[in-house]
Amino acid sequence: LESGVRISDEGETHAINLEKGFDVIASNMSRDHRRGVKKAIQNGVSVRIASSIKDWLDYYQVYEITVNRWGNRLLGEKYSWCLFHDIFRRNSPNVELWLAIYQDKVISGELCFHSKRHFVCWHGASLESYFSIGPRNLLLFEAIKNACEKGYFWFDFNPSAGLKGVKAFKEGFGAEALKCPIVSLKPRNLRTFAIEKVGEKIGEIKKRTKCTLPTPIFKNVFN
Repeated sequence: LESGVRISDEGETHAINLEKGFDVIASNMSRDHRRGVKKAIQNGVSVRIASSIKDWLDYYQVYEITVNRWGNRLLGEKYSWCLFHDIFRRNSPNVELWLAIYQDKVISGELCFHSKRHFVCWHGASLESYFSIGPRNLLLFEAIKNACEKGYFWFDFNPSAGLKGVKAFKEGFGAEALKCPIVSLKPRNLRTFAIEKVGEKIGEIKKRTKCTLPTPIFKNVFN
């Protein structure tokens, strides 16, 4: 692997095996989760997939409000709008932004990626003031149902960063904890990359010729 890529075997995700069928999956959901779904429907919450740049902007605003609510509890860096805009403009058939709508307003969303058999929830955000009517419960309920209908084998909620409340929420849908590798890439600038490569070449020359080239010799080239 190139320098900058790290793989850890200590990761854990939560996923639902969809081969058992949606009826069985729905019956295995916790009573609170089923109650949340019912409450959302009774309050007029609807779920659909985003279809316009405005939908994506509305979701990003929900995310910004969520980030402000988290404050110092935010894990990692805040994602920029540029990232979401770039995902949107690619118009990939393997990307879906699911939205929960209440009174014509986006109040919850889940950005999902999928392959032939694997449906993954990558990013989610919801407005706290609407938690009581269960929009996220209904959104994920409909997304799981849709994944079953389309023949996916796994509905993957992704890792939970060790947060017990997040894990419990996923398990309420019947998701099971599974081990998974975590791959991380540390960005490198061109100068750092070039120095590393030159250093590797000098190391190879030393081994072949058994000479004693001074290690710092190449650093001046980039200073």
